[in-house]
Amino acid sequence: MPTRDELASYEPRIADLLQQTAAGELQRVSIAAPYDRIYRNIVPTTALIESCWRQYVVKNGKVTYLRSQASSDGMMQINERVWGGFYDIERVRWDTAYNMRAGAQILMRYLNDYAIPYAQKTGK
Repeated sequence: MPTRDELASYEPRIADLLQQTAAGELQRVSIAAPYDRIYRNIVPTTALIESCWRQYVVKNGKVTYLRSQASSDGMMQINERVWGGFYDIERVRWDTAYNMRAGAQILMRYLNDYAIPYAQKTGK
């Protein structure tokens, strides 16, 4: 967990890790332009909206993983009930890079299965 004094260096490091995660997923699953550019933006944006780029919080004086009331964990807010059969939940909770990769894979799945077909069908 970064301290207030570390926030200036934390932000660019996390931004870089999220960009690397998106790039890795794009190497694994190729998608056509302009969707590749959109995807590169969706990954860090999702992490920002879901967690303000935080994996951990302090509760009762102890560091623990970020968890929502809906049982979603970590930076990318991976829902345990939905994705527990696909991902190792302990790693989703405690391994920031794993949480980022899981979130990037889930976003890629939604983009390929729903967003791109909808855009192609409707022209939007």
